[in-house]
Amino acid sequence: MTIIVADTTCGLPRDLLTQRGIPLIPQVVMFGEEAFHDDKELNTTAFLQKLKAAKELPKTAAPEPPLYYPIFEEARKSGESVIIVAPTSKASGTVRSAQTAALDFPDVDIRVVDTQTISCNLGSLVLLADDMAKAGSSADAIVAKLNDLIPRGRLYFLVDTLEYLAKGGRIGGAKRLVAELLEIKPILQVKNGQVEAFEQQRTKKRARPSGGGGGRRMPGRRPCPFVCDPG
Repeated sequence: MTIIVADTTCGLPRDLLTQRGIPLIPQVVMFGEEAFHDDKELNTTAFLQKLKAAKELPKTAAPEPPLYYPIFEEARKSGESVIIVAPTSKASGTVRSAQTAALDFPDVDIRVVDTQTISCNLGSLVLLADDMAKAGSSADAIVAKLNDLIPRGRLYFLVDTLEYLAKGGRIGGAKRLVAELLEIKPILQVKNGQVEAFEQQRTKKRARPSGGGGGRRMPGRRPCPFVCDPG
């Protein structure tokens, strides 16, 4: 069987991954000089508390290559292949970190897949790859399926507050003030591996998909999942 490897940017619950036997590699979150392994040394509640109190936005770093070593050692002993379903290389150094780790295991079949996405789209690809692996599909077949699906993925998200865009220097203070007065809610998308603006809507109600969670229809395309910050 092939070992599928995920990391914390996929957003899947740790319990679910543990139940499935999917190794989870933590991203590194830095608040000033303090560094934490995501979802291991810093859970979501603690992260949000620190975020609200921080004067500057936290930074992230890719997982250290040695974090992959136990997984690769296991694959070496069992003779299994490894597929790392990684977040977009345009927003994370995870792909490079995994590739660096793989150099120390030249005798193990290790595939690093740059999914060009994050969050729930990434999580869906992780689960699909794991389902295929458990069904007996080869590493070649799994990678081929992932590469077929990657350009077809769509991910949109609603920014409920402009506070952190302003802190990060992406918008000025005056623009933030006007947008908040008019209740403008930016909708962003992940496109070609990067976060870009999609459109703006007045009020959260208008920005959310209609029909209680259906798909937002874009010109020339079928309805796509629309991911909103629960706010």
